[in-house]
Amino acid sequence: MANVNEQKQSVEFEITEFEAAWENAPILENRSKDEYRLCYICKFSIEKKNFAEISKDEMAWTLDLINAKKPKLVNNNYIAVHKNCISKRFKQDSRRQLKYTWAYKWFYDDEYYNDK
Repeated sequence: MANVNEQKQSVEFEITEFEAAWENAPILENRSKDEYRLCYICKFSIEKKNFAEISKDEMAWTLDLINAKKPKLVNNNYIAVHKNCISKRFKQDSRRQLKYTWAYKWFYDDEYYNDK
């Protein structure tokens, strides 16, 4: 369970909560859901091994709250997103945006990476 550190004014999450965030992120149909997911904000792929606590890459992922308007620290309110995308959220409550994102099938763009 997440711990609120009032001295540092931060929230410390456990590994199980990061796993829940990963499971709540939209999947890519042509990639393993254990290795790749979709950032619902920028609609670009997230690679599981590129975790923000390990990597300082701009495409590193971290945990965010789906509904930050009413912040509840529960597993179904966590989602994996790119660390740089958090500031680009459209609204504090992203449930509607996620509903539309989940309604579509998303694919990893192999051609984009093969051309580079």
